[in-house]
Formats: sequence, C-alpha cells, structure tokens
Amino acid sequence: MTDPAVLQAALDAVVVVETGGAYCAGAGVEAGGQAYIVTAYHCVADGGRPHVRWRDGTRATGTVVARSPEDDLALISGVGSGWKTLPVRSDAAVQGEEVWGLGHPFGLLAAGKLAGLLEWSVSHGVVSASGGHLVQTDAALNPGNSGGPLVDAGGRLIGVVSRKLRADNLAFVSTAANVAALLQRVSGAGTEPGRRAPVGPALGGSYGVGLTLAAEQRTWFGGEAWLDIRDRLVVTAGLGVAPAEAWAAHGSLDLTFRQRFGHGALTAVFDLGPQLAWSGAAEPDGAWLDGALEPALGGRIGFNHVGLGVWVHPIRPRATLTLAFDWPGKLGVY
Repeated sequence: MTDPAVLQAALDAVVVVETGGAYCAGAGVEAGGQAYIVTAYHCVADGGRPHVRWRDGTRATGTVVARSPEDDLALISGVGSGWKTLPVRSDAAVQGEEVWGLGHPFGLLAAGKLAGLLEWSVSHGVVSASGGHLVQTDAALNPGNSGGPLVDAGGRLIGVVSRKLRADNLAFVSTAANVAALLQRVSGAGTEPGRRAPVGPALGGSYGVGLTLAAEQRTWFGGEAWLDIRDRLVVTAGLGVAPAEAWAAHGSLDLTFRQRFGHGALTAVFDLGPQLAWSGAAEPDGAWLDGALEPALGGRIGFNHVGLGVWVHPIRPRATLTLAFDWPGKLGVY
C-alpha cells in the first residue's frame, strides 16, 4: 500500500477535461520548464477547445499543442502555471506491482446524493501485464477515468488510461514512455511551446454486422467495415444481400466527415459525406446524410448506434433505418 497523503498530492494534479461531448480526466506534467495537461487523444479528437477544471474548482480553456493518436495521447497547454504536476516514471511498470487509477468514473452523475463522489476518485489494482506501448491493469476503470493517470506507490505516472475490453477489470493505459516521448517532441525536439508537434495519420479500424430497412422494396442483410482517420474522417465499405428480387447483392463505399455535438452523458454524432453504392442492377446512388446517437450500450455484443439516413437517389429520395452491432470482443475506447 501507499501513504494516503501521496495519493492526495497526486489527485491535486488531476483535472477534468471536457471537449465537445467528451468528459475525461487529465493530469499535469512538466517538460522543459513548462507545464502541460496530458490526456487521451480520443478525448480531444473532435477538434474543439478543451475546457479544464481543477480540484479547487478553477477553470481554464486550453489548446491542444501535441497529439499522438497512435499512442492515444495529447498535450494541452495554455491553462496557466503554478499547478501541481506528476513526475513521469522513467522505468517500465513491473508486473504485479500495485497501482492506482485517478480520475472521474461516471463523474457526470456527481450530483444530489452523489455530490462529492465519483470525481477525483481512486481505484486500486496491480499491473497485470506490461507491453511495449500499453500496460494492462485490473484496477477498476470506467468512463470518466479515460485520459487520467495510473500512478505507482510513489505517486509517479505509469501511464494514461486509454481503453478497455468489454469485460471486468481488463483495462489498458498508454505507457509513461509514450508520454515522455510526446513531451520530448514539444520541449526537446525543436518544437516551439504552443505549437503542435508533428504526428502521422491515425488509423483505427473496426467492423460489425447490420440490418438496413429501405423504403424501396428491399431489406438488406449484410456486414460492413470502417476505417477511422484521426477519428473524424471515416471510410466505410459494406456488402449485403436482399431477400427480395432474387437476393440481389448490394454494396456501398462511404467517405464521411464525423463531428460530435453536445455535452453530458449522451452526445450526438453527425456524419456527412458522399456515398457510392451499387446493387445487382448496378443502380447508382448519390450524396447522403446520416446521424447516429452515442455512446454504445454495453453487453457482450455492444449496441453501436441507431442511424436514420437519407439517400439522394437519381430518381427519388430513399429513406433507410440502419441497426449496427459491434463485433464481440471489440476494443472499446471510453
């Protein structure tokens, strides 16, 4: 165990980070004489200005100055100085050592009888395994912990909470080495403070199965796969069959721009972009609009979204309702 005073000091370095509909944690770190807030990249991926809140209630609006989507990390600057920071551990996490997750699990519910709870909360566990870019832990981490620190008994940052499998106590954090590398990019690699460090494109893939009900005499059953580029540009490909009209094949290729709106526990995601679709009769479709509600509902097969789409057809518009389901075992970023 560690001294509770060590954890209290570490909690003073933890902040709430809100960007668009994302509610996350972050932690103060220092490099080159300048303080930053480190958080998870997916918490700031919508491109908005991050709003930061400290434990004493002080608020500030910062700027994302460095991003590493491949390691799910981002640095926020411009939120003042004099705040508590965490030392970044230089050696690798050791399997079996005790660790503590600091953050705000379901912090949006911290009101009424839950006032004073959930935010600046501590969970305890061990290092389950340590890899090159991620550390696995059994500490209880939930939505609101994302972007927050995992610290050791000395209050040193071991990593930043990134994601978990849809299972009990099976979470992953981006390592302290990844954090140190990103800090080096803004403080020791010729990047001026306040300027964004160069990063490569972020590619993340996923896949699922869906049901599309079309107002044009066909019901398509099929699957789809999609590739996210920096979480905002999405390429989707799908292929299915229709039980009507001799089971004609149907395929589509979409290129969409995704933007998240809203605050609170439920946010809205809006997709806008062109679609190239074809069927057994080679009927072309044109541009389309699509909307979806997030976050996902849990379970072994996650319910990803319900979307209402409108396809602009050369002859007449066609409305569709799409139900999509995550493939079991998919990594969930929260």
